[in-house]
Amino acid sequence: MPPTPITAYKQIEAAFRTVVTRHLPEVGTKWLEVELTDPKLKFEILKGGVSVIGKEVPNLELNNIKTVSDALKFFLTPSTPDPRKGHPTAEWFEANKGALPQNMQFVPYTKERGVKRELRSKLDRKEY
Repeated sequence: MPPTPITAYKQIEAAFRTVVTRHLPEVGTKWLEVELTDPKLKFEILKGGVSVIGKEVPNLELNNIKTVSDALKFFLTPSTPDPRKGHPTAEWFEANKGALPQNMQFVPYTKERGVKRELRSKLDRKEY
């Protein structure tokens, strides 16, 4: 179970500072200026931030985080829900249900357990 996210500005800053100084004890007061060019260091600092603060870092944000300051800004910004709700094709079929012919419908794919890939195409065919 993920930890309860920290929301207060000062708590987030203090928690993230402890994560950074744990990995880089020599930075001192210039901890916000540290560049995250080393992928291992970036991973360790962001992983520590996620575990302490409780806010996940989406893959789309990873390239935007180049310094510790960028990471702190990310953790300080409020989370916004992902606008992508479900399957876009299923949503389109639902929105245009009245304009489509009766024989046209969306059937979601369900992966069957224990069925090999080469047999799946044979099983998907329906006899009419």
